[in-house]
Parts: sequence; structure tokens; C-alpha cells
Amino acid sequence: MTTASPATFAPATRSVGAFEHLARAGRALGLPTSVVFQVTDRCHYDCIHCYETHAGTNELSLSEIERILDELADLGVLLLTITGGEPFIRRDADDILRAARARGFSVRVKTTGHFIDEPRADLLAALGAMQVDLSLFAGDPRVHDGITRIEGSWERTITAARRLRARGVAVRLNATVMHANVEELVALK
Repeated sequence: MTTASPATFAPATRSVGAFEHLARAGRALGLPTSVVFQVTDRCHYDCIHCYETHAGTNELSLSEIERILDELADLGVLLLTITGGEPFIRRDADDILRAARARGFSVRVKTTGHFIDEPRADLLAALGAMQVDLSLFAGDPRVHDGITRIEGSWERTITAARRLRARGVAVRLNATVMHANVEELVALK
């Protein structure tokens, strides 16, 4: 195993931006500025580390989600993170994103990237998605695919990242560190 020094993975320092100032003001007033909205428990992956059951089909309807988005907008929420399970497993996922942007939220999406084809990458760019977080568990495709238990999932994630970056959408690659991929940390970096 290659061991990296702690400084190798230290977060970059950055100045406090406008969102941080607004978030502080919101907290001072007791108002939320950021919400993570899990729109589904379902996922087509069977990741070895996942705690979700993925069996639930009792989801909110689009109209129920729109009502909640209205309530969040009325509260002054600025940043909305759409997540799941896998949010794009929903047939109305694109409509949820459109509804969120129509209400003025800065939208971030957490996804496997599996369902980000050319048209969806175009949509995310057109909507001005603030960021898309993709799950990437290893530099080695075999290790990643072994963790997701879906052959070809590494390639789908990398392809999604490239599609999004080509359109100017900010991408963050997230990895859960576990026994199965600890040897991959340097390759992931």
C-alpha cells in the first residue's frame, strides 16, 4: 500500500465567498440556506458499502415535490442538492431539476453519473447546475465496478464527468473510503 502524507490530502484553503456570508446571515435569523432533498431511495447499483434498501417505490409525486420546493423557496433556501438513491432513476428527474431552477435555487446534483447522456448533460448545463457530484470509488475500473457491482460503471462515471466538464458544468468526484478501495487513494487523487 502506498501511504500518502496527511498534507497530501489536506483541503485547499479558500476565502469566504458570498454563499458563506449568506449562510451565516440565514443561520443568525434561524433560516435554512441549504437543503439536501432525497427524491428517491431507489438505485440500480448495489454498492457494497451502501446502507439504503433501494426497494421503496413510495415516492413523492412531482406535484408534491413542487409544493415542497415552493415552501423551501418561501423560506429563503438558496442551495438545493438533489440526491437519492440515484435521482435520475426517476422518470421525472429532469422535471424536478427544471422546477428547482424555476424557483431560483442554485442546484447541485449527487449521482452515479450512469444516466448522464448527451441530452441530460446539455440540460444540466442549460439549467446552470452549480455542481454535479459523481461517485467514483477507484482509479482502477475493476475495483470501482467491483464496489458498485455493475460492470462498466467506472466508464459511465468518467464519461459523465467528461460530458459535464465539456459543457462547463462543475464536477466533484466523491469517494467513500473503505477496505475495498483504500489501495486506490493515490490513483483516485
